[in-house]
Amino acid sequence: MHSVCVCVCVKVTNHNKREYVLLKAHKMLVGTIEPQMTAIIDAFHSIIPRELIDKYAFTSLELQLLVCGEQRIDVQDLQRNCK
Repeated sequence: MHSVCVCVCVKVTNHNKREYVLLKAHKMLVGTIEPQMTAIIDAFHSIIPRELIDKYAFTSLELQLLVCGEQRIDVQDLQRNCK
């Protein structure tokens, strides 16, 4: 699927300058990274399927635990098993 960009030249006036700034900011902040964000989201959903997220409504902390695991490091266990 290919998208087609149709550019329309509209003069920026005092009446439409707020809309122009909002659209420009959105393009700069969202549009420029959309392919990268899509790749990150697709990779995330390859780990945790979207259906599970929708079904169980995980909180952000629960998702962090699922993806990253527990952040506690048991130093004694590490020392015992790294000799």
